[in-house]
Amino acid sequence: MLEALDRQVFDLAACGASAIDPLHGALGPSEWHAAIGAALARRARRLAFIVNAGKFGRSDAHVVLPINRIDALATDRRPPPQIDEEIAATGITLLLPIANDGAR
Repeated sequence: MLEALDRQVFDLAACGASAIDPLHGALGPSEWHAAIGAALARRARRLAFIVNAGKFGRSDAHVVLPINRIDALATDRRPPPQIDEEIAATGITLLLPIANDGAR
């Protein structure tokens, strides 16, 4: 499977992560997750991670991608201050849902 990824070119690749850590970046539970992230990072012009806010500040066993290699991060709520500051400092595009106040 990884060989197939290495023959592709992506404008944008989207990944999941089990944790987002301000020091280590996107983390996953296995070497397989790390290998997929590395393959996508090599072949994609931009790489985004899609995580729920519960993933911020958690830890896991393997680095999928260092924080400074992430282009965009889509999530349901703004990260805690330390992680929010690191995201801003590294230039990651933070994608949050539009507030829905019930107005139409």
